[in-house]
Amino acid sequence: MSYSILIIESTFSSEKEAQDVASFLLKTKIAACVQVYIVNSRFYWDNKLQSEAEWSCKIKSLPRHKIDLLNAIQERHSYDVPEIIVYDVHTTQNYYDWVVATLSR
Repeated sequence: MSYSILIIESTFSSEKEAQDVASFLLKTKIAACVQVYIVNSRFYWDNKLQSEAEWSCKIKSLPRHKIDLLNAIQERHSYDVPEIIVYDVHTTQNYYDWVVATLSR
């Protein structure tokens, strides 16, 4: 049997913004777990190479919450072009069961 979950990654300009989004996703039960950590991002913006500290969220949920998660992140994001990357992944039965139970409470 396949145990499918979603992992969504998004970066934010501040720890407060990342923590606020994480709290909203958890309180509304569309995410089971959100890891928030600082990253050093390098990217081109306006044809210039940029290097900035950003806060990354790694969000774990179920596929049925994908649209709600994408909408919630986009509505609360301060960037013009937010990074929102979605992975459909397989996990162990124990972790899948925990995600299901957490989102059912």
